[in-house]
Amino acid sequence: MQSQIYWVLPIAIGYAKSIGIKEIILEKNYKIHIKNKIKISFTSRSYYLSKISFWFFFIKSLFLFLFVYVNLDYKCTNKKLNNIFHSILDYARVISSDNDVEIKIINLIRAIIYCSYKYSQAYILKKQKVNVVILGHSVYGSRAQIAYFREHNISIFCQSSFVIYNNSKKVDNSWNTPDFHFFIKIMNNTKTEEVKKYWEERKKGKSSYIDATDAFNGKKLSKRNNFNLIMLHIFRDSPFSLIDNKRIFIDYYHWVIETLRLIKKSKEKWILRIHPSGNRWGENSSLILKNIIKKNNLILGNNIVIDQNEYSNFDLIEKAKKIITYSGTTHLEAASFGKKVIVISEVMLSKYFPDCVFKPTSIKEYMNLLLCNEPENFILNPNQTEMAKKLLFIRENLLTLKEDLNGIKIYRNDKKSLFEKEEKISLANSLKLEKELLQIGSQLVSNVPQTTKISLMKKLTK
Repeated sequence: MQSQIYWVLPIAIGYAKSIGIKEIILEKNYKIHIKNKIKISFTSRSYYLSKISFWFFFIKSLFLFLFVYVNLDYKCTNKKLNNIFHSILDYARVISSDNDVEIKIINLIRAIIYCSYKYSQAYILKKQKVNVVILGHSVYGSRAQIAYFREHNISIFCQSSFVIYNNSKKVDNSWNTPDFHFFIKIMNNTKTEEVKKYWEERKKGKSSYIDATDAFNGKKLSKRNNFNLIMLHIFRDSPFSLIDNKRIFIDYYHWVIETLRLIKKSKEKWILRIHPSGNRWGENSSLILKNIIKKNNLILGNNIVIDQNEYSNFDLIEKAKKIITYSGTTHLEAASFGKKVIVISEVMLSKYFPDCVFKPTSIKEYMNLLLCNEPENFILNPNQTEMAKKLLFIRENLLTLKEDLNGIKIYRNDKKSLFEKEEKISLANSLKLEKELLQIGSQLVSNVPQTTKISLMKKLTK
């Protein structure tokens, strides 16, 4: 995206200068507003398609990708093939419609073709002697490229949520789950009084995290502790920025189907919360849920309620007995209220403080948690609660350059005017912070695995 180039390119230039790289190749002809001594070149789709070697490799890749999808599953132990499988699954889902509960064959074929194309792009870049790449994200076709770059020991950085992070290792990193030793350094630079102040503001609906701000609005519930809460995700958005092979469900769809089957046995009240940003992303989440229920012959009892963002998100989290999320920020918000959440895929708490969440390793264990009638099992102690508040503060205030850049979180279905506004702000602030961004690039070479807020970056690299 053009707005990202304004701040990512100075970081890339700072990195390149530090290790003697003479040329930076951009995927297309973006507008450049930075003076430098490094050569900037551009490619296009026609550039790749004009290479004879691309076509030989592309045809070979098609057979590989088809084989992977037909013969492997999401727990494949071969890291390269596992990444390819998730790339196909990911892209097939994003190009599906809201009516497609099962992925159609035509969309699988399209996904195999597209991901093979992205994989072949990586092959051509290697032939061009590229040894470091910065990817706009780590999902869809980029996941196929990660498979190729890792296999050939090419350094990989990914961008997400105004963070550039090193993703070269065989085991995935995410922007909000950095290396443990680096994370401890961040923890040691986090002040208790700042966390406390932030949490008080967060409870009032004030947050730099736009989803949290949007979800704060709504009616308040009159009763407390008489319901359980399932926080749904944007169904067709990718759950694979970090691939957790220990998860018990392949994706959001599988999770919801099996969860609804299990809570049918429950006598407790359940609220299914539709994700508040689904429309901005470009899907009708309510319609998808309706299709999931219909096409799997699921019958919702009177104890199951679908909340179409009628109630305040925060109020629901504060008052629920049990809370379930696939991998959402909800796990930190709820833990900050002293609640031990059930999660499916790796999150911040499950990585750093696994005793603070339930992460089931089997369907049976998951069922037992859902049907458990011992509320005291889902309560965190005061120290764990304070730790969760600290992690939430770190996630939203220290790990990202968003505040420095005054960035706006953009969804694919947002109005054109919001994209234009975000680009204008990004350009102005990137020019203002050009020196700092160049410095951050050079710091990524040495002792930090990802970018953080500029003031924290300076402390960490002293």
